[in-house]
Amino acid sequence: MKKLVALLLVAVLAAVAFGCAAAPAAPSTPTQAPAAPTAAPQTTDEPSGGDEPTEPEKTVTITYLGPLSGPYATYGIQHKDGIATYVEMFEETGGFANHPNWKLNMVYLDHELNAEVCMGLFERNVAETDVFMLSLSTMSTISCQPLCVKYEKPMFLISILADRAMEENSPWTFRVCPGDKDIAATHGELLKFLYDQTGYEVKTYAMVYTSDDYGLGLPISYGAGAAAMGAECVVEEVIQQGQTTDVSGVISKIRQAKPDLILASCTTLEAGLICKTLKQFDVKAPMITAGSGFAETAFFEQIGPHGADGVISCQTYIPDLVEYGPDPELAKQWIKRAEDELGVMWTEQHVHGWVVIGALLDGIDLAEDTDGQSLLAAFAKMDLSPDRPFNWYTLYAGCKFGEKDGRYNQNIHAGCVYGQVQDDVYRLIWNPSRELDADKNPLVWPVASWQETDWATTAANAAA
Repeated sequence: MKKLVALLLVAVLAAVAFGCAAAPAAPSTPTQAPAAPTAAPQTTDEPSGGDEPTEPEKTVTITYLGPLSGPYATYGIQHKDGIATYVEMFEETGGFANHPNWKLNMVYLDHELNAEVCMGLFERNVAETDVFMLSLSTMSTISCQPLCVKYEKPMFLISILADRAMEENSPWTFRVCPGDKDIAATHGELLKFLYDQTGYEVKTYAMVYTSDDYGLGLPISYGAGAAAMGAECVVEEVIQQGQTTDVSGVISKIRQAKPDLILASCTTLEAGLICKTLKQFDVKAPMITAGSGFAETAFFEQIGPHGADGVISCQTYIPDLVEYGPDPELAKQWIKRAEDELGVMWTEQHVHGWVVIGALLDGIDLAEDTDGQSLLAAFAKMDLSPDRPFNWYTLYAGCKFGEKDGRYNQNIHAGCVYGQVQDDVYRLIWNPSRELDADKNPLVWPVASWQETDWATTAANAAA
């Protein structure tokens, strides 16, 4: 099966390479946000001896390229909403502190999780764009990196796992989220944490994931973390993203192998199929997921009440998590405001958008100008401390661009936290950077992912 994954990766890379010579696929109709309000007015005070020269007005355009349609559209839409929420706060508090005559303009475009579409959007919007934000697609990132070099345009990544996108150490590409190496390390530490807390040892594991580039990151992130702790992979199955209607063959293999742990990554449709089939086949192995479709509201609706209780994931319930951040009141205020306006629960994906735009705007404000070289110079000297208002989630360990961290071999310090499903909501159970309150968010492990009893009963049974 590992050969199959390798062949899939080769095929995808080849398709992208040849796609560069072909005409890009026609993208969806772009959606552009209205121009930002005028920046805060300058002071009328004048120094003695005459007027000082004022900086000319400038519009700073940031173009977001993400999946606003298709199976991962919920991710892209939540990224967009998180970005918009932070931008609103940014503008209300005066905009660019060092450049009061600079105005921010956000543009949101749909790359459909398609590398050729993404490249086409990049080239068509490069003249008007100062910085690109790109979410989710490893292959789109790899494809656009040469364009970043060609046009000298920085690109900030959101929620991208694959370190393949960072291997060339391009000075134009910046990550503000955990990658494969981060997750492999923290996942191994998670398994040790679970063993220390409960005595449950993982000697064998099974992996099931979709054929898209997001799913294909599972073996080299979560799988690598389990292998690093000495566990053996006994089942590895790839299912076709968006085309799978029956996973009974996959679950049958898992039942026969009797693994201590199941690792999964897929969209909401496949996530529901996996959980339902695990229940039908009476497979009792606990499950850890890469978030993905397992964390969507539609998944909980599909699987039924308490159908996912016990699942552990790097996805977490944000209002529960903010209490451990540097400014809980600020975070709660904006979560509530966003939830009131959006009508949905504030999720990890909203926070990814919030965090990346926050870091990016800080960097732009440090720059002398908005040309690529000036921005690179600003990003290289930017040191983001954990007490920044956008920093109460992902960047808990601090972040410095332009330096390679020895543990992760990439240009940021970052990590992930883990939650467990309680009553159809992810609750924080482990944060590597902080000790959680002993009486808060009780861990129940191992628990099969389809428990039909309520969370309180499950916890009581586990404690007994």
